[in-house]
Amino acid sequence: MKILILVTNSTLYPSNIILPFLKNTWGKDERVNIIYYQGGENKTFLDKDTLKVAAPLTFERVSEKGLKAFEWILENIDFDVVYRCTTTTYLDIDNLIAFLEDKKMDNFLCGVTNTFPHHPETPEDEKITFVSGAGCFFSKDVVKKLVENKKSYDFSLLDDVAIGKLLIKNLEVPVTEGYYQDFLHGYPLFKDIDFENYHYRFKLGSVAHTPYYPRYLEIITLLSIHLRKKIGTKKSSTLSFFVYLIDLTFYLIYEIFRILNPHFIKYKLKSFFIFLRKILIKTVKILLLRRN
Repeated sequence: MKILILVTNSTLYPSNIILPFLKNTWGKDERVNIIYYQGGENKTFLDKDTLKVAAPLTFERVSEKGLKAFEWILENIDFDVVYRCTTTTYLDIDNLIAFLEDKKMDNFLCGVTNTFPHHPETPEDEKITFVSGAGCFFSKDVVKKLVENKKSYDFSLLDDVAIGKLLIKNLEVPVTEGYYQDFLHGYPLFKDIDFENYHYRFKLGSVAHTPYYPRYLEIITLLSIHLRKKIGTKKSSTLSFFVYLIDLTFYLIYEIFRILNPHFIKYKLKSFFIFLRKILIKTVKILLLRRN
């Protein structure tokens, strides 16, 4: 089976600082073909392992970049299945290959599913089932369907939702459930890693998930997962101590850099002043009631 890994990339932070480390860890595996694609060019061309796409760098035009990358690989790359993911990714190629062994590459669309909009009151016929853009398998015929029907692509939606609307809702392509493990809440401890996974996603900085961890720490997450995947489930007192030392060191580093982050300090000060204001208001109300 010919497997292509298509990694959506950017010349902007934090992708630009993570990419070299990605290429020197799981990106060195020669059993799969890996192409990194990014926008910002006047024409689409391959520069070594990087596909430069004729599409703007802006987030609003990310769907255009993705479609043009799909068009290019159809015309230029021999593959049976493509796994598209982001730079906030660590892939276990052994597990990925094993996951695909019994899968038929016919109308194969696979990943972690979700629905849009997320509001529970949305009528069922208006909901869109989509596969998370963090990591998704497309067999070659599904990529063809996507490209051939690009005129029906809804550019008003986020990239993965628009793909879901076109392929799943309109063209009724069936979905095979995939999986990945998220590390969104700081440093991932060794005991929390599921070594059966083929995809590990790390994305720091989101206030909703991980308030104010600097995103450059994702490099440490990537390297630590790589190191601990190499160690695996081997048991020895020396290794156990080594792993414990790694976990403790990097956990403390994450928390220290978070505390020193000016955005985190501002967030905590704001929370403190909100709390103080509530106390003052409550105190004034009590004093007024006593006077009356």
